[in-house]
Order: sequence, then C-alpha cells, then structure tokens
Amino acid sequence: MSPVHEEEKLLVVSERLTEAIRMILKSKSEFADLLDLFESAGAELPSPFVAAQQLKLMIDYIYENYGLEYDSADASFQRSCVSGPYIKYLFKPGDVLVQGIGADRNGYMLKTWPRLNSLGEEGLKATGKDNRQSEWSLEVSSWSFNGSFKRINSRLTLSVDDSDKIEHAIKELNIRPIKYASREDVKTLQKRGEMFWKCRERHFVSYQERGRGDLHSASSSEERFMIDLKTFRDLHPEEEKNKFDENVSFSESFDKNAMAQERPPDPSFLYLLPQKIIGYNMRRRKWVKLNADWLSKVIWDKKAFQKLVLEQKTKDLIEALIVSQISAEKSTDLISGKGNGLILLLHGGPGTGKNLTAESVAEIAEKPLYRVTCGDIGLEPEEVEQYLNSVLGLGKIWSYVVLLDETNVFLEERSMSDVKRNALVSVFFCVYWNTTMES
Repeated sequence: MSPVHEEEKLLVVSERLTEAIRMILKSKSEFADLLDLFESAGAELPSPFVAAQQLKLMIDYIYENYGLEYDSADASFQRSCVSGPYIKYLFKPGDVLVQGIGADRNGYMLKTWPRLNSLGEEGLKATGKDNRQSEWSLEVSSWSFNGSFKRINSRLTLSVDDSDKIEHAIKELNIRPIKYASREDVKTLQKRGEMFWKCRERHFVSYQERGRGDLHSASSSEERFMIDLKTFRDLHPEEEKNKFDENVSFSESFDKNAMAQERPPDPSFLYLLPQKIIGYNMRRRKWVKLNADWLSKVIWDKKAFQKLVLEQKTKDLIEALIVSQISAEKSTDLISGKGNGLILLLHGGPGTGKNLTAESVAEIAEKPLYRVTCGDIGLEPEEVEQYLNSVLGLGKIWSYVVLLDETNVFLEERSMSDVKRNALVSVFFCVYWNTTMES
C-alpha cells in the first residue's frame, strides 16, 4: 500500500531567510498569528540582500509542489465555489464574515487563519452523514453595544463536506466572506450598523416586525421605541450580569472622541453589530429586545392635526402654543424646577377627539407620546408621588409629551370631608411637567 502524503514542513536554517520571513509576517496584519514562530525582534534586511535569493528559492519550491493546488483553488473561487480541501484558502485574517441567513445573519471579523478540527469516527457518526465532514474553527471578533461599543472575541465553527469532488456555492455556506455574500447580506449588515451608530446617543425610532424570511414585508403595525442604553443601564444595572458566556471576551472599546464622530472610525465596524438592541416601548411602557434590522426613522404625521374636527380658531390656538413652547425650548435656558412645561386641559364628552388631539400635538412637536391613566398612578399619595416622579423624571430625559387620561379625580372641587383625595390632588399638582391632560 502506497503511503499517503498528509503534510509537509520546511525547516529554515538560514538566518537571513529567517529575518526575511519575519519581516514579511510583520508587514501584514493578517499574518500576526504566525509570528509565534518568529518571536525575536525583526531587524532591517541589510544589503546585499542575499536573503532575497534564498526567499525566491523557497517560494519556487512551494509553487513547484503546491502551485496546481493554489491555481485550482483560485479557479474555484472565481466561480464563487469551494470544495472541502480548499476551505483553508477561502478565509484569511482581516476578512469580514457573514454567518446565517435572513433575519438571523450576523457579521464578524476574522482574526486568525482557519484551524482544522479532527472529528474522528465518533464525530462522523454524530453528524449522521456518509461523507466525511471537515470542521473548521474561526477566531473572530464583533461589536456589542450597551451604551458604549465593546469588541467581543469569540469562536465560530464551520462544517463542510470534505470531498474534493463536491463543490459548494460560497454564498450558501453558513459562514462566508462578505465579498462572496449576497447584496442582501451586505445591505442588511450595513443598514444595521448605521442604525447602531445613530443609537450610540439617545434615539427615537419606528419599529415594524417583518417575516423571518423576508426583511421587507411588514407583518405587524408600527410601534415607536426610545433607544437609550445609558438610561436602561442606570435603571437595570443587574441586566449586565451573565450577559455573555464563558467563550466570549472583550478586547477594546471606542473612546469619547471616536463616539463623537459622525462616522465610525473603522469602516468594517458597520458590518459587525449584533441583531438585537434594547428599546423602550412608548405604548406598552416597558423595555424589550428589538431586532435592529426592523428599526427605521420616525415619520411624523404632521397632517393628522389638520384633520381634527375642531373649530379652526381652537386649532390655531393649540398650534401656536406648541410652536411657542418648542421655540422657547430651543432658544432659552429655562430655570430648573420652576414649572416650565406647557399644560393643556382638554375637556369634552366621549368621542370628541381629546385623545386624537393629544396625539396630534405630539406629532407637531416631533416628540414621543407617553400615555398615563389614573389607574396607573395609584390611590395612595406615596404611590402617586413615586409614579409621577418616575414618569415625569423620564420625561425630562426624553423630552416627551405626557397624556394624562381621565384626570377628573384631580380636577374636581376639593371638599373638607375627603382628606385622602385632597392629598392626592396636592401631590399631583406638586409634581407636573410637560403634560397634556384629558378629562
């Protein structure tokens, strides 16, 4: 039985050639993980450049023995295909990789050359396949976001049929270099990264869920969310614990100067953000995880106010008050704690458009709308004060319009016999902010 050639190693004995190889490895960031063979400090290559001749001999030898394999791999890549034996040539350090398809795609930066893991016979049985599967480990990095961006180091695994007779379309691999990925892959990751960069600061967004297989077909009504990870961290510090598993580590983050730039400092950054981001649902009044690919810019409905069935002079008055308040916010340093908010009292029977008026006011002001009913506030003075301080304190941060629905209990004439209600009314009027009220 003829011996099977499995691997070959070259032992470099020339010091000049060693130095030349070291310089080559140092010149390219993608060769950084190979420098463990050439750890000593690299010196400049002196004349008469004898090492160049030795290096040429080594390169000629490599191409003489492996040139056909390299050419065959290149030919496959030009067809956007790859077979098992050529996986090791498909990926190189510094490549942006795409993992997954549809709504489950993610982007990563490859840090090292791929490493082959041997499955063995038990591994072959576990795969449930007749053909041998080669399993490759890929050391990668990506970015996380919790109010600041941090680089995450992790490991991906790619399994492919090891046969040289079976070619795979590269774009159909579960992990593929971005240059072979579909336009949809590139567009989705780039759009996601751009949205994350906008959300590095407080950002109000529109959100519409879509089908898992179709990122463009809406499957639910539009919701609006406030993305403010700094406030979320302040309110829920325990959420940071146990967020990542043991195989994940952090290596670096952006400083304040980088965060202040209009564009991220690293062009590849846009492709390396996660699928999920935390946002506050303004309608349901709770923090939830969102699919970042379904976020978009808020389109304010300025025409809604004009459609209100109100007397024109009433509409003109409301609009003038709102415009005046917005102008004051933009041009004047208002004194803290002096009750600088605008309060509107809307009254009328059921179905007269009080809710719609409040919603339209928020659209004109281009501010989020936070709806509160008296049932939410509570019945005890302490509860009322705590809840209102929470709602209106958050309103100070996010500059939203508060709609207090069904406020009759706070506006009825006080009586000496109902001390408890009097206490509620006192607390209510001590803690007010930018508010739209309805009775």
